[in-house]
Amino acid sequence: METHLFTEEKKREFCLMISIGCDQETAGKYLGCTPRKLQEALKLDSQFARQLARAEATPEFNHMRNLHNAAKDEKHWRVSVWWLERCASDRYARRNPEAISPAQLRQVIKELGEAIVGEIASPDDRRRLLTRLAEIAQGIEGDEQVAALALEHESTPHE
Repeated sequence: METHLFTEEKKREFCLMISIGCDQETAGKYLGCTPRKLQEALKLDSQFARQLARAEATPEFNHMRNLHNAAKDEKHWRVSVWWLERCASDRYARRNPEAISPAQLRQVIKELGEAIVGEIASPDDRRRLLTRLAEIAQGIEGDEQVAALALEHESTPHE
């Protein structure tokens, strides 16, 4: 579909499909629109882009409202469990019993840093190891807090 053929009716139909849960690919195929043509139309029409963004949020909002309403009835307690496991997964999701939590990982990184400071006499070696530990820690989901823990002992003198 040509960008200039992306009529107001097609835009409304596209947003409606998205608002009920279709993805852009499916809605585009249904309307005969390529992803490239959709992107062009969105660049040319900021109002359409805003309408599409709202349409994309609508299914999640509707499902969350349904969950919220169902959870008001105590016999639907599983709705609350489902929500907590998905939306507050760091605290409520089921974990592999052998997996470590982010808090446990931060503690391990901190203790490794302390061990490096306590055991490595050479300031250059100590700095190199702490820097490498920080790089490894930062690679774990880009966790800046974990990386900072690794480097917090860098200026500490050898004990």
